[in-house]
Amino acid sequence: MAYLISYDLRYPGRDYTRLTAEIGALGTCVKPLESVWIVDSTLDVQTIIARLNAVDMTDSLLVIRVNNPWWSIGLDQRIVTWMQQIVN
Repeated sequence: MAYLISYDLRYPGRDYTRLTAEIGALGTCVKPLESVWIVDSTLDVQTIIARLNAVDMTDSLLVIRVNNPWWSIGLDQRIVTWMQQIVN
């Protein structure tokens, strides 16, 4: 399943290396925007939220299942092609 994951980084100077590493560990992913990821994962949304929250997530976090139809403007064509292949 494809999920959109987004977060607000409200605390300057924090190290988000662990958060982005955990997002990458959820499945195959792309980062189409600065704080937005699309992840193709076999995990359910509750498990994803629990794993990301365990990384000391004190900012805001949003996880949404991506379904058709979807659209984009101005994204790299490689990202659009990847999304077309995983979103059903």
